[in-house]
Parts: sequence; C-alpha cells; structure tokens
Amino acid sequence: MNNIFKHMTLQRRMMAAFVFMGAIVLVVALVGAIGNFRLSGRLESIANNAYPSTVALWKINEGQTQVQSSDRMLLNEAINAEQRRREITRINNAWNQINQGFREYEKTPRDDSEDKLYQ
Repeated sequence: MNNIFKHMTLQRRMMAAFVFMGAIVLVVALVGAIGNFRLSGRLESIANNAYPSTVALWKINEGQTQVQSSDRMLLNEAINAEQRRREITRINNAWNQINQGFREYEKTPRDDSEDKLYQ
C-alpha cells in the first residue's frame, strides 16, 4: 500500500487525504445525527408523558401531606374552634387538590415508548 502512495503526485495524495477525512467526518456526523434523533424522541416522550404524570403525582403527594398535617392538628385539644374550622377547610382543599391530581394523572397519554425508555 505504501508503494501506491509513493508513485502518486502530491496533488493526488492531498486529494486522497481530503476524501478520506471527508468520509470520517460524514460517518461521525451520521452517528451523531442518529443519536440526536433518538434523544429527541425520548425527550419528547418525557415532556409529553412523564413530566405531566410527575406533576400530577406531586399534587397528590402534597395533598396527602396537608391532610396528614391537618389531621394531626385536629387531634390537638388545645386549638380553638376557629383553628379547627381552618384545618377542616384546609383538609377539604387538600382533597380537591388530590382529586385534581388524579384527574390530571389519568388524562396523561400513555404509550409503549414510555416503557422502552426504562428498559
């Protein structure tokens, strides 16, 4: 192979090197484009499916925390009637938040691509 390059002119050697480097750049660009396309699809799936589900589950968790906190407060015998009314209102609002979180979670679209993300 060394003999082939020995008999080539400098111009042809430079042209061959340029074509070889161009081929390497093309292969690297194709591999990067394919990886970028796959990543884009996964990010889209996360944005459309996983993130809304996470926000809905966070709302449910926050509502449960508020209900537990208010329940503990209502067990305290030292609070007055006004504080009890506030805690009961807080519990009702928390249950509304929990119900809203469940509605949001259940209306989030599900597809098979979400399962493929975690395999």
